[in-house]
Amino acid sequence: MFEYEYTARGPVNVERAWALLSDVNRWPEWEPVVASVEFEGPFVQGAQGVKQLRHGQPLPFVIRTAEENRCMALESQRGPMLLLTEYRIAPDGITQRLTITGGNDVQRGHMSGKIVEHIPENMEHLREMTLGQAHGPAMPQMATREEALQKFFAAWAPAGEIEEVALDACVGRTLAITQKARYTLPAAHVAGCDGIGVRSADFAAGMPDTSGWKLGEEYVMVDTGDDFPDAYDAVIQIEQVRFSEDGVIRLLRAQPVKAGESVRPRGSTIREGDLLLEAGRVIRPTDIGALAMGGCATVPVYKRPVVAFMPTGTELIAPGAEPKRGENIDSNSPMVVAMLREMGADAYALPVTRDSVEGIEAVFDEAIARADMVVLNGGSSKGGEDFCTKMLRRRGEIIQYQIAAVPGRPMALAIVDGKPVVNLPGPPLAAYFGADWCLRALMDRWMNREPAPRHWVQAKLREAQHPGGPVEILNRMEAVRNETGEYEVLPLDMRRTSSARILTTNAQYVSPLGDAAHPAGEMLTVELI
Repeated sequence: MFEYEYTARGPVNVERAWALLSDVNRWPEWEPVVASVEFEGPFVQGAQGVKQLRHGQPLPFVIRTAEENRCMALESQRGPMLLLTEYRIAPDGITQRLTITGGNDVQRGHMSGKIVEHIPENMEHLREMTLGQAHGPAMPQMATREEALQKFFAAWAPAGEIEEVALDACVGRTLAITQKARYTLPAAHVAGCDGIGVRSADFAAGMPDTSGWKLGEEYVMVDTGDDFPDAYDAVIQIEQVRFSEDGVIRLLRAQPVKAGESVRPRGSTIREGDLLLEAGRVIRPTDIGALAMGGCATVPVYKRPVVAFMPTGTELIAPGAEPKRGENIDSNSPMVVAMLREMGADAYALPVTRDSVEGIEAVFDEAIARADMVVLNGGSSKGGEDFCTKMLRRRGEIIQYQIAAVPGRPMALAIVDGKPVVNLPGPPLAAYFGADWCLRALMDRWMNREPAPRHWVQAKLREAQHPGGPVEILNRMEAVRNETGEYEVLPLDMRRTSSARILTTNAQYVSPLGDAAHPAGEMLTVELI
């Protein structure tokens, strides 16, 4: 059996609370995962209905308790599991209690993880609605991803520190200052092929008699790229030349030579002042070749930000350790740190910090002092041990809390001691999503670079894609090419698929606000990852 209880403490208008709980049409206002409810008849014990979830299968329910202004309870069957959800109303708080019976530990754990994440914010919002402090659904009050970034960037700007790095160490770095060629190359004309250098004037009257030609007088030997005397202004390919044993030269061509033939003139490779690379460019190996040609031995690039990743959670253990009951493996640290490094950060992970106010404060003090940016992980919601958001409110300024994007709504973007701090939620897919859209945008801003292009393709849906709602929803998919070469994608239900399977998919689609359902067979623009 699994049990969880959360109380949103504070003043409650009991009558208004009951009106919100007993009117099924208003459930989506305080439980945004619900798109609509099918229900007929009075709200009494024994009545039945169906919740249509925004992302998932319909969920039938039976009302087990309905006591006006006091409590209600709903019972639902999900496979072998029985879910009992109870709500209690009191003048000083609203409580939701979830009990899951049946099934095995893994099934109950998976189901509870999907539901419990949202209970605290739903109950807090419901309590505020009873006092008239919250209006309408919870989600529209949240910032979209774009709005959150705009607010954050208006409040914070990176220092834009620049450092010089050696040419062979600048791949993947972002160029800070536009680079132009310092020299002209080649400094004089050079041979465009292997052959002999000749004077075009000797061919003015047609093909000359070469039987008396001498090396160093009428011609010189040259290899591709060689400098050769200015007196010779053309090159004949070596394949068109024959030498006899006694040194007589013969040309195997009928056409006279013209000035400049097979000669690369001065500056044909690059000229002093030519543009090499513009600032903001992420340097590639081929760019290094251009910089070298232009005479650059070192390159000015934006300094990599030092980013500390700080995982929190008493239940977390290191990868490789065998989890016991009540423990979970810290998979976010290696995943997010790898993502940050791929984005160009000098990132490192701190050891897991246990859930305590003092412990989190102490480790955070160390991180904010050493790093340019801190990424907290976990403790981002409103549960009893969710200390991170509370700490950020005390220590700095939270620019945005709660994002209209799932998974990962309870995110916080803050500034502490003039440095950016992002509090990612704990569930792995939520941590990934926040890192993908938020941390990536922060890294681009830090480096003053354009976002890297993403790989979009048109793909046919193998199964229907559920409708969105008042949030943006990350949908992970498996993409394959069919026999005609076109892409097809299979959406995976995150509530029914293991987190490990979801994380290893190769495509994704973020449904926009109010996105309609997409039937099987429809072509959808998805991102390959």
